[in-house]
Amino acid sequence: MVERLDAWARNDFTSQRWALMGLGNGSRLYYWSSKTWAHRHPALNENQGSEITMSINACNFLLVVSIWDLVSEVDDRLIPSREFSSFLDHVSIDIDPVRLCNFYIDQIKIGEGDVLLLRSSADSSQVLVFDLFRDKADQLDLVSIGFICSLALRVDAGKLLFRFFNSCSTQISFSANAANGTLRDLVNESNYPRAHGTDGYAQQLMCTAP
Repeated sequence: MVERLDAWARNDFTSQRWALMGLGNGSRLYYWSSKTWAHRHPALNENQGSEITMSINACNFLLVVSIWDLVSEVDDRLIPSREFSSFLDHVSIDIDPVRLCNFYIDQIKIGEGDVLLLRSSADSSQVLVFDLFRDKADQLDLVSIGFICSLALRVDAGKLLFRFFNSCSTQISFSANAANGTLRDLVNESNYPRAHGTDGYAQQLMCTAP
């Protein structure tokens, strides 16, 4: 199916640099990185803001941001990120970003951290996953956030996720593709417990929000 991405470009994509890579199955991977593509693909700059037509069946989204990007500070208190809350409401997933942030900071030790998997109340096949592992070398409190959705939801979900990513102060990577091995491994319950990190922390799968 051909998707027209010009509406996305006008709203969100014009200030970013994107690379399009074939997956070998007729679909495409849309990948953004703050450090990777700017100097390697200068031709992308020439097409910013222009209309792009591309085949895409991306139902797998994976982004890496700081846990602090899930919240905002107002009058010395934390509130949920408006952009992330809009995404959660649209996909019918119930989680309090402030509680998750506090849980990550206050209760997860460095070198530890499990995976949280939540299902949409509207469609249990649609899942949101957080890899909460705190790497010893990480000074940004990074988390991986993945979302797997239906074909019908992919355009709106992708737009809302990218809008959230674009609002983040720590933007490491964003990908949208037809298949993602890292994401599939995260949501596969048979993979747990799994050794993670340099010390082989036994990472568990949580299915209830803290």
